[in-house]
Order: sequence, then C-alpha cells, then structure tokens
Amino acid sequence: ETSAILHLFTESRGRVHAIARGFTNRKTGEQTVERGQIIEAVLFSKSGAELETLSKHSLVEQFRDTAIDLEKSAMRDIALELVHGAIKDCGSHHEIFPFLCGFFSWLDRTPVEKCSPCAVWLFCRRFAQEMGFDFQLDGCAQCGNAADEYLLNIRDGSIECRSCSAISGNRGAPLPQSALNYLRTAKPSAKELSLQIGNDGMMKITSLMVDYCRFHFDIEWEIKALEFLSSVRRK
Repeated sequence: ETSAILHLFTESRGRVHAIARGFTNRKTGEQTVERGQIIEAVLFSKSGAELETLSKHSLVEQFRDTAIDLEKSAMRDIALELVHGAIKDCGSHHEIFPFLCGFFSWLDRTPVEKCSPCAVWLFCRRFAQEMGFDFQLDGCAQCGNAADEYLLNIRDGSIECRSCSAISGNRGAPLPQSALNYLRTAKPSAKELSLQIGNDGMMKITSLMVDYCRFHFDIEWEIKALEFLSSVRRK
C-alpha cells in the first residue's frame, strides 16, 4: 500500500526504475516525492534485478509554483512525457539533465501569463536540439524567400512558405512571424509573448511542436498532458 515504482531521470545514469518503500503516508495519503521534483537519492541494486531500491532521498528543488498551477504543471508533464518516451535506454545523458533542471526552474519562476503555452514550444525546440533533431527556422527551405507566415515540415524540421507548402503537400499548422521570433530567441521576455495569435492558434502550434518530437523520437502514444493543457486553457 505504501510502496511505489518510480521512474527517475538521473544525472549520471539516465533513466532508472526504482521501488520506494514507505513512499506514501498511510494516514494522509501524501507522497514523499512529487512528479518533476529534483532529489538526491541513494539507490541499491541487485544483480539481475529489474528494479533498484530507493533507500533514502532528500529534496533539492520542489518547484512549488509549478505544482500549484494547473497550466504550469500541465506544461511540466508534457516535457516529462516527451523525455520518458524519447530516452529509452539507461545510459548517461549528461547534457539533458542540466537542460531539464534549467527549463523547470525557468517555468517555475515565470508568471504563467508570460509562458503559457509557449514554454512547450521552447522545450520542444531545445530538447530536439539536445537530441540532434534541431529545427531549421531561418527561412523557406524550398525557395529561400522571406514570408509573413510559414508552415513547419514535421519530417525535417524546416519551414516552408505557403506557396511551397502547397507544392510539397505540407499541411502543418501555420507559424506566424511572431511565433518564429519567439522560437528563435535564446531568452524570451514578457514582450515576446505578445504574439496576437489567439488561444486556438497557439494550441495548434503547441500540438505541432509536440508532434515533431513524437515523430523524431518514435513516441507512438498520445501525450496526455497536452489535452489537459488545452482543456485548462479553454476554461
């Protein structure tokens, strides 16, 4: 009743599956660790065992603002679902761990009205960069001309103007110039969220970015947190 199987992403060993005994308080039902938190952990493993044992842990970063905000927690969960689906081995991914910590820290301290749902766009682009599948956002990949609006080609991460998209058959969601500028910037500010796209347009771009990651990381299942984010933003 009080045990749980944890999916941990570690700095030195990548994905680790561990059983935590006494993880849930019998009386209150509260758990000692919540999704998306950073902990220091001591793990024991036996030869041939599929699960390791979490013997003790201490909380490093709680990300409280994210945990209590529905939109932020949905964006955090989208990121976690993508990482869980993309990284299938237990090898070390030294570059991914600090990237995740930095993203969760930025998400936690940024007001939700200044990062939702665009935090998902940034996560998808930076995660794709780290995994070797970066987008090509400099201009139309076919004709090279500048345009006010482009469509993203999920297969190769390039953008195409509407004329070239009609020829290639690309049916991706439109990427207005304001959205492209946001994706290109290294450190988004409050001003850069004045995209004037509308909620439906922003969520279409969000779904497109998630689909890009799903396609390139061979994630066959739907990202459940994406629908939850959409439902929260409709209210």
